[in-house]
Amino acid sequence: MVLNGIDIASYQSGMNTGTISADFIILKATEGTGYINPTWRSQADKALAAGKKIGFYHFQRGGNPVAEADYFVKTVKPYIGRAILVLDYEASDAPGTGGAKQWLDRVYATTGVRPLIYTSTSWENSRDFSAIAAANYGLWIAQYNNYNVVSGYQPRDLYGHVNHWKNIAMFQYTSSGRLGGWGGNLDFDVFYGDRAAWYRYAAVNGKVAAPVAKPAVTKGVHFRVPNGFTPESGTFVNGNTEIMTRLHTASVHDKEGGYLPSHGTFAYDSKKRIGDIMWVHHMFGDNDVYLPTGDKYGAWGTTRKR
Repeated sequence: MVLNGIDIASYQSGMNTGTISADFIILKATEGTGYINPTWRSQADKALAAGKKIGFYHFQRGGNPVAEADYFVKTVKPYIGRAILVLDYEASDAPGTGGAKQWLDRVYATTGVRPLIYTSTSWENSRDFSAIAAANYGLWIAQYNNYNVVSGYQPRDLYGHVNHWKNIAMFQYTSSGRLGGWGGNLDFDVFYGDRAAWYRYAAVNGKVAAPVAKPAVTKGVHFRVPNGFTPESGTFVNGNTEIMTRLHTASVHDKEGGYLPSHGTFAYDSKKRIGDIMWVHHMFGDNDVYLPTGDKYGAWGTTRKR
């Protein structure tokens, strides 16, 4: 099984990451020790609310690798354990592979998450990555055959080979991808694994924080309206994506409660808009369950009031 997704930076700041067609979205978070992508967090939250998997990358410059690693970790700390972490190793002033390994080692030591390294086939073939591969840091490889427009995900085989890894974790196969809902080119990526494998890459010290996908159950519901929510009895019918429910509070940072599958239904007793996201609520046993149903750009399914 594979997952299809995109990686984005501030160039795609206007993208609705909740509705764009992607199993995962990897966002640029930081660069060097002085730049933070201004929209990374809001776009990450929308992607999480819509049930997508996320990752963050740091664009390495020529500064101190440990300082750059600490800058990245401080920025993305609230998402550690739920996102894969990546070193983007391609800049003309980037250090040698020893400096790249210093960054990877520091992130691993401070977070417990073993990062991936992103680089091109030309760099992987021409530089000595043996120590990085031996330390079990996964490879995200980039290689384009041409710059022709690719409409929709069309994963292909890598042209050429890699010298230091037996397996590739992820492959960026074009920078000219096109998807509905976005007017410009996109980087298309294929991840060689399923949802559970993705979460293993995000795991802290091998402990997977996120659950394996499962339907959100709505049977056996009794109602209790949370403070601040407006009473409304209805059923939300999901669209073509999966949406992660949350337990305890209406926040994408709270405990994950399972997925509402595509075209699944969710009975609710109340609703509330928090920021850009519309949340609905129901009780399952003694647990409060919250579901994000859309953002300011539109709903992710349909609502039937009772």
